Amino acid sequence: MFLRYYKHFSVKKVLKYSLLLSAFFEFTQLTRLYGIYPKPYRLCDIDDLLLNTLGGVVGYLWMLDLEKRLPKKEELERLAYKKGENVSPLRRTTLFFLDLFLYSIFTILAKGSHPILIFMIYFTVVPFFYHHKTLGSSFLNIKITKTKNTLLYYLRPYFIYFYYLLLPYGIFYMVFLFYLINMFLLFIHKSRFYDSLFSVKLESTIKEKIAN
Repeated sequence: MFLRYYKHFSVKKVLKYSLLLSAFFEFTQLTRLYGIYPKPYRLCDIDDLLLNTLGGVVGYLWMLDLEKRLPKKEELERLAYKKGENVSPLRRTTLFFLDLFLYSIFTILAKGSHPILIFMIYFTVVPFFYHHKTLGSSFLNIKITKTKNTLLYYLRPYFIYFYYLLLPYGIFYMVFLFYLINMFLLFIHKSRFYDSLFSVKLESTIKEKIAN
């Protein structure tokens, strides 16, 4: 549908690209996702190849009628470019997770070795040589521009991922430590400071139950 509506491809081209895309999916399964899995995680099925290709052709034929009711490509592009001039909160959020996803892929391909080095290369070295863009920001047509000439500019990605990922984990463990310390003090002193503060104590009712 996309190839017909946006690229104006013929049915032959749609057939060819649908076949190639389906073949890419099917044969990628045999490569164990390029070594990430210990063995092929699914079977390569010729039926899937045929049905996926047929689905591309069906989408093309459906779009022949549907595109008459849709706005023109040029109008969509004009509106998209105008809207794209603003880096919206959604684009910022998408950039955050896209960069995190791509970084994770590179870490997996490196079999978990040197994650900090990979982080430095992805978020510092690549933007330095690639017009202040990461791979994710390049895909989303975003660049990070300096407002002041300061070295803090290069520390921004480290702070952001610390703030949104590591800090919540740290707070979680601080909360756990807080409860652990208070439980320890309770076992030592048998009561806590708030019992004295509110002039209360906890008493057992076992004797009353036996008496009754």
